[in-house]
Amino acid sequence: MFRFQSLNVWVKSHSFVKEVFKLCDDIPSKYRFTLVQQLVRAGLSITNNISEGSGRSSTKDQNYYYTIARGSTLEAVNMIILVKEIGLVGDEAVNRLLYKGEEILKMLYVLRKNN
Repeated sequence: MFRFQSLNVWVKSHSFVKEVFKLCDDIPSKYRFTLVQQLVRAGLSITNNISEGSGRSSTKDQNYYYTIARGSTLEAVNMIILVKEIGLVGDEAVNRLLYKGEEILKMLYVLRKNN
């Protein structure tokens, strides 16, 4: 097992990204090369930066990557709000993702604070 896999925030983020992929399947194909690609990239960036940060030796470097993960979470949440507001996806999946996004943000804050 890799170190990052033992981080609760990575586990939550990994689940979040899998749900983002499922949500993107429901978004009409005409948005595939704009909104969908960017949403997937933002979601992947969360877990990628958490895993990369966990492998850094200095606290400063770790916190840098955790901060990037926080920004990527906010980027993904922003796009999820948009797809909900323009009626591309249902409320249940979106609300679940928004709740998880909020939890991830809190967990990243605590991770940085306690680092």
